[in-house]
Amino acid sequence: MKKNIIIIFLLFTMLPAFASDWVQISEKDYMDLSSINEYNTIGLYADDVLYSVWIKNLNDKSEFWTNLEKMLNKKLWYSMSQHVVNCSRREIATKHSALYDTKNTSIYDKELYLEWGSVVPDTNGEYLYSLVCSTNQASNQQND
Repeated sequence: MKKNIIIIFLLFTMLPAFASDWVQISEKDYMDLSSINEYNTIGLYADDVLYSVWIKNLNDKSEFWTNLEKMLNKKLWYSMSQHVVNCSRREIATKHSALYDTKNTSIYDKELYLEWGSVVPDTNGEYLYSLVCSTNQASNQQND
């Protein structure tokens, strides 16, 4: 009995801890609030206010996902992407992208070159921009 308790204790202490704080931003899209971090860069954007954030998109069986599954010949469950939000210029870029199958196995994982795009009104991108920039501007003002 004592041996079983020790084994159970060891199993639970060896499990990884995940401190994600996922919030739903649309029907099948989620943002991890705990992943929002300042993003530092040099050059053109060095003086801008930048944050990175992780997004999870669940497979919604749309034409996009169906075509992707056919192309990869795999059933997909979700994608994860890291975005960089430029609060100063009202722009967003994708930094990292990954796809996962129904067994939660990564089948695609790629670091991307930042290609900036304007935040389009009335889209998930604008909602993401608003959440990231307003949340962090408020917390920065409290720290001043």
